Amino acid sequence: MSDRAEATVIDLEHSKDSDGDDVYKPTFKFMTKQNQEIEYRYSFSTKPASWTIGDKTTIAYDPNHPTDAKVLTYFGTFNITIILLAIAMPLIVVGAGYYLTNPYLR
Repeated sequence: MSDRAEATVIDLEHSKDSDGDDVYKPTFKFMTKQNQEIEYRYSFSTKPASWTIGDKTTIAYDPNHPTDAKVLTYFGTFNITIILLAIAMPLIVVGAGYYLTNPYLR
């Protein structure tokens, strides 16, 4: 079970990726329901920066382990589903096309 909290970007860590390009990784701060202040470093770096200092978002966290948090974004929540759908849709279209044209091909 998880709780949710509003988090604020407090820092953008700047680094270089393997190609030498600038990438940015945000650090969020949020308060748990037990009034514990937590800093959470996002696991993904982006180019350009997807966040700016002061941006707010919703974070889900385990009340027993509040440092195990997850930023609730659309892609972050449904990434596996979106990837599997992207793979399945062409296969469904081809399969449906074959099924629908099969009587005419005999």
